[in-house]
Amino acid sequence: MIVRRGFSCVAPYYPPFCGGVMLMYKVGTMAIKNLNEYERLIIPAEELTTAAIPLYGNVSAGYPAEAYNYIEDRIDLNKRIIRNKSGNRSMWVTNRELLAPGITYGDLLVFDTKLNPGPKTICLYYIDDEYSLRWIEKEANGIRLVCPNPEVSDVYVGEGETIEQKGVLTHRLKKFENYHKHHSAFLKDARNYSENGMDYNTYFLGEEEYWETIFYLRVDGESMSGDWIVKGDLLVIDRLGMEYNDSIFVFLIENQFTLKRIVQHKDYIALIGSNPKFPEIRVPGYVRLEPWGVLTGTITDYRKSYEVLYSLRPE
Repeated sequence: MIVRRGFSCVAPYYPPFCGGVMLMYKVGTMAIKNLNEYERLIIPAEELTTAAIPLYGNVSAGYPAEAYNYIEDRIDLNKRIIRNKSGNRSMWVTNRELLAPGITYGDLLVFDTKLNPGPKTICLYYIDDEYSLRWIEKEANGIRLVCPNPEVSDVYVGEGETIEQKGVLTHRLKKFENYHKHHSAFLKDARNYSENGMDYNTYFLGEEEYWETIFYLRVDGESMSGDWIVKGDLLVIDRLGMEYNDSIFVFLIENQFTLKRIVQHKDYIALIGSNPKFPEIRVPGYVRLEPWGVLTGTITDYRKSYEVLYSLRPE
């Protein structure tokens, strides 16, 4: 039997769990620890910002996308991600039990503690001192909790045993800046949100005075799938974003958006994807090529991308 419960408090962030007293109780043959005041799940901030960042339409992560000449929509990440504020929780990936195809260390995962899981959903549990992503597979006399990370062993729950389900996975947020920071800087960022609550606008976009340089695009292609950028993802583009050696850029070529990395050659510039099935786009060296912005993050909505969610399951 799966027992579901929400949370009502925010506490400091301590990865991995260290210090303090943890209360333990026994359920059947499975020991589960209650983190109590050291809960890592973050609730939304009491006062949430509002935003109206433009969505410019689709971008093909392979070939240039359809032409754009208007703003399709305006997006507020808090409204888009938070379906039920009392049940919304978020957590950074800091242990291997949270890893999965497309989910890496530093990603922010979003869960809904009020959402009823379906046959294709993945849920969050606390098992053997760690939070863990699992989906349920029925067995003859119980259920098996399978982790998307094949290096993590399955957990069998027999009849009469109970284990608490923490929430249903709804979103994955990749903020590329996190992968270039020192670990200590990342923890400082995490502690701030743990103490004050999560605001998805400020987490991804920074302070409001910088929002005017940011816009969104929606993915409609597969050539950047090697970076786990998949169809339906929301891309966060900053015209003045920080550039790194492996940065991904958005270009406007003949009034069409395309998403690529840059490789400079003697006579031409190559726009490269991360899916080997797609050829590079060559731009003659005499053509002035200016990026519209730097990709600073991606947002995957697992509630809509069932194929992506199902791909988390190892074969």
